Amino acid sequence: MVQKRMMTHLLRDILGQPAAFRAALHYQRENRFAEFERAAALLHAADHLLIVAIGASFNAGLALAHSLNRHRRLATLIDASEFDLIRAIPAHAVVIFLTRSGRSIELVRAVERCAREGIYTLAFTNDPDSPVARGVKHHISLRVPFDHAVSIATYTAIVLFAALFANHVADPAAMPQLLVELERAAAETERVLPEWQALLRAVGPDFLTRFTYFLARAESLASAHAGMLLWQEVIKIPAAALSTGTFRHGPQEVLRAPMNIFLWLSPEVNFNHDVQLARDLVRVGANVTVLSPQKVDLPGAAVWLTPPVPADFAAAFNIVPVQLWAEHLAGQAGVDCDRFIHCSYVVEKDGGL
Repeated sequence: MVQKRMMTHLLRDILGQPAAFRAALHYQRENRFAEFERAAALLHAADHLLIVAIGASFNAGLALAHSLNRHRRLATLIDASEFDLIRAIPAHAVVIFLTRSGRSIELVRAVERCAREGIYTLAFTNDPDSPVARGVKHHISLRVPFDHAVSIATYTAIVLFAALFANHVADPAAMPQLLVELERAAAETERVLPEWQALLRAVGPDFLTRFTYFLARAESLASAHAGMLLWQEVIKIPAAALSTGTFRHGPQEVLRAPMNIFLWLSPEVNFNHDVQLARDLVRVGANVTVLSPQKVDLPGAAVWLTPPVPADFAAAFNIVPVQLWAEHLAGQAGVDCDRFIHCSYVVEKDGGL
């Protein structure tokens, strides 16, 4: 008799995201986006925007940078561990910190530096009592349950609410309709979760014998990097993430070996070109999984339909299938996805592993 696998904490965190989104969106609506209103003036007055994050939150920063750019605000994304290397923060800059815990040593140190230098700061965190939340001028709370180990809802919530804030700054009047669309996407995600889980039952351990690349463009580049981190943290195997365009400038030479490719398609960015890339990848023997919000004819590739949502918010939803993939493959590999081996839940000191 095959022993049924118990539900992992990781799977509970994944499946709980739609409900967590709805609750957090309800809170912001009931409070009339008061936190957003207080912080919006900072961005309107800023000449420079710096996004500072590390780990999974850095991947969320990729999505926020694209979202701000979509609304004609250029932002520079900086790895928090490199922030000390910036010799001079530009005058009239606003630094936006993204962090689930608000306690990572590099973020705490960066907030302290900004306070010393009189730099305006804003943070998205899940802990209003954390050193980062207490140290910035304005704090926006994610208000989702903390994940058991790997960043799941705390990651997607940063993507969701940072993009929502960027939209609020650009056009506050659009918020009611955006909330309707986001709640619809959360409901659709909840509906298709069992279907996605059923599809994974056919995926066996042989999938793990091939190296995996994650490719995407624009906001979904955050999902590609999040997928790579999930492979590393959950399954505990190496993987790579690149923009789809960069992959076509040399890295495609790795295709001489059997390869898994996850490819996100965006209807707004190079869609037809990337469909052709997917066809070529299948032709040369790659095992291709495509994630797309619209149907596409790709014989030989597995096409996973993701909930349609405004582009700014795509990365909050189109990563969920890959989260499920990572949890499933960890089980196939006999890896405990609920426990870190070398990494602490929050990195609060410098040096060592």
